[in-house]
Amino acid sequence: MILFRKELPQIIAANTRISQQSPNKEYSIIYDDNNVSLVNLENGNITNLLNSTTSPMIVWSPRSTKFIINNTIFDIYNPEKRISISQLDFQPENIKWNFSQDDIIYFKEKNKIYSFNITNQTVKAIAEMQISGDYFIKDKYIFSLSRVGNDSNLNVVDLNSSVIVKSIKLPNTFNYEFINTDNELINLYDKDKEILYLINPFADYLPIREIINNIKIAKWVGPAKLLFANDYEIWLYDLGQNKKTILNRLSEKIKDVVWHPSNNYIIYSTEKSINTLELDERDRYRTIELVAGENLKIINLNRNGSILYFQGTYGNQVGLFRLKI
Repeated sequence: MILFRKELPQIIAANTRISQQSPNKEYSIIYDDNNVSLVNLENGNITNLLNSTTSPMIVWSPRSTKFIINNTIFDIYNPEKRISISQLDFQPENIKWNFSQDDIIYFKEKNKIYSFNITNQTVKAIAEMQISGDYFIKDKYIFSLSRVGNDSNLNVVDLNSSVIVKSIKLPNTFNYEFINTDNELINLYDKDKEILYLINPFADYLPIREIINNIKIAKWVGPAKLLFANDYEIWLYDLGQNKKTILNRLSEKIKDVVWHPSNNYIIYSTEKSINTLELDERDRYRTIELVAGENLKIINLNRNGSILYFQGTYGNQVGLFRLKI
């Protein structure tokens, strides 16, 4: 049985419409229809970064030392230090971070992929190929999508030679996206049909390891367990056992779901409540309501799971909140 503190949520930033937490869970970038700001989640300090009347594109670096807002690179330790990618005489698309270095980004322009070194501000063309949609770069390979006629393929390209070392035929669609790119398997999501393909790109036989239908949220719990949800169901997929287990079925639409680092329960949100779901070996799982509100959505935890962050309306306030649990 899990016990929770009986505390009330505290507002961090009013009128927050968008929030994106850093990978290390210490910061969040927020947007309130007028300003984009950086929030230190540990002490509550808020630094205004820029004014904007449109929703920003936000991309955190893997180590949380830098972030990109639209086409401007910021340093977490010196937000006034900024580099505009738009000044490089390029029209960058689909900006990606290097997985191991926070001073290297990649971007696409037409059919070329470039790297940009933030430290010395140099641009280098690293590959030229036909790319239809998304891509990412990891472990000396470019993983990209191509579409010729009615054929869609996942291509694995050697970063040094630009040679295609593997090409995997995919179901034909126009709207694939790579998600959870830090996982060992390729997580390829069909946004139109809400299908997730788990792919071992270097397998000699049957590279598509698993296909999960009717999925809207997918978050890995370590390398071998996938917590996922659709509008009304929460599931857990065990990669090693190739087993899917339904954890809960709801009558309200699910907005978000997170795994607690204690491994004892998960937390999920609907539009009107945030709840815990206790995990054990029973056929029925115990639920506890943590928050009742309106328009509740994005939920995140701090590193040890002692603080819950959420967006929505609580009482008569709208914004980003924190709750000790």
